Amino acid sequence: MVNVYACAFGEEERNEDMRSIATILRLRLLVGEGVTNVPPPAIELLTANFDRRKWAELSGLICHLGWKASEVGGKLVGCQFWSAAAYYRIKNAWEGVSHGRDAQGKQFAEFAQFLGRKDWGGIGIEHEHVHRLEDLPGLVQQTWVRLRNGDEWQQIGELKRLLIRCAVGCVVTREEHQRVHRIPSQEENPWLRYAQPNTPILLHPRDQWPEPHDELIRGAGIVARQQR
Repeated sequence: MVNVYACAFGEEERNEDMRSIATILRLRLLVGEGVTNVPPPAIELLTANFDRRKWAELSGLICHLGWKASEVGGKLVGCQFWSAAAYYRIKNAWEGVSHGRDAQGKQFAEFAQFLGRKDWGGIGIEHEHVHRLEDLPGLVQQTWVRLRNGDEWQQIGELKRLLIRCAVGCVVTREEHQRVHRIPSQEENPWLRYAQPNTPILLHPRDQWPEPHDELIRGAGIVARQQR
């Protein structure tokens, strides 16, 4: 058995991690006097005359936090989204060396990390950001304009929902990654990037993906047929 979805903690811990990342993001965007250890008010960055250097620094931080959020649970093993091609690539590689052992636990996770390393001649599986990281700062900016007059819990909750929806990673093959790398993000449904005519990226089927992605994935029509 190959279980690429197993991770060391459950949904509650994953949600707590996402809330922590959203809280950090809020502090970096926060507008308010008397708040210590927070960069200059984000209002400066959201006007027509914002300081471009400050916005560049904030954009870099947003991308970094988005990257961290996409790896909550795992970069490879533990990631909740795998393309069918990436799944069968690692399944076949494991079965070739495992002598019938189940693919789970620390040993399998280390095996996946090893095979994912380009410099070690890996099998070409990569963690791809379904909503491109370079498009995330603009989306955060739009969201913060709407949120900046809200209360703390509303801001954290909305930023968390944004991260869960858009800061998401999927394990794909290197060839699949190259196919979609330059395709722009689609805010309404990030998975539509994978629904390209003639060359779609199809996901390894599961009974259910974490919300809200189950509905989005099935709506994009990118679920592979179950192999028998």
